[in-house]
Amino acid sequence: MKLLAMASFYYNWGFFKLTTGMKEPSSDLNALVAAAESFCNLDAIGQAAYNNSLPHPQHAPFVYDYCFGAAYSHALLHTGYGLPLKDTPLQVVKTINGNDVGWAYGAMLWEINRLGWSYDGNDTCSDFSVPFYVAIGGICLLGCVIMGLLAMIVRMKRRGENDLNGGLNYLDLNGGDPL
Repeated sequence: MKLLAMASFYYNWGFFKLTTGMKEPSSDLNALVAAAESFCNLDAIGQAAYNNSLPHPQHAPFVYDYCFGAAYSHALLHTGYGLPLKDTPLQVVKTINGNDVGWAYGAMLWEINRLGWSYDGNDTCSDFSVPFYVAIGGICLLGCVIMGLLAMIVRMKRRGENDLNGGLNYLDLNGGDPL
């Protein structure tokens, strides 16, 4: 079993010059830890030199984020999900069949899986239904947006008719009349 990792995992693996892609196994977590320790133990000058040696150097303020990214990836994948450090079953990718995959696709998959559907094995979906409350919520949201726009239009129209100062009505701090 291989797991796909994308988005920030891809950028972390790339920054540390580790293997990514679908054609060959990605570098395992041991390689990530070794590369991160090597980079993160450098002084600021050494880190800048490493960054400048990359094909696509990062902006200086973001270079330090890769130390955190490596530690987070290690903690999430090994400690959190229990993946092995050696021969980690992971494919770190940016594209699949020429299509960019990133956090937006992961978010979309998460949202889709929240819907009530099931797979019957015949490449067709059955029991797919959008809950009633989602439809009602969408209608209510649309109504609120329309009401808000109407309220803004009425308010702007009233201000335009009642205010000779273009909608701005300041009071003198000494209690005087509006300017």
